[in-house]
Amino acid sequence: MGHRIFLRDRSHPYRRETDKFNGFEEDRDAPIRLSGVELFNRTATTNKEFGKMVKRSLVDSPYSKRSILFNLTYWK
Repeated sequence: MGHRIFLRDRSHPYRRETDKFNGFEEDRDAPIRLSGVELFNRTATTNKEFGKMVKRSLVDSPYSKRSILFNLTYWK
């Protein structure tokens, strides 16, 4: 599953244990964490229409919905 990439220490013993997880040693780094402003900017153009989907959209984005918390005045 690859959840061991979130262990901060690269020498953590769980990263090397192959028999208890998926059979592979985990040597990847964790993805970069986004700040609130960066996440706000990435989701600013996301428009989610609720209801039955007719066709898959042409623009593929990893974000499908935008939280209503971004609409608060003190967020940015």
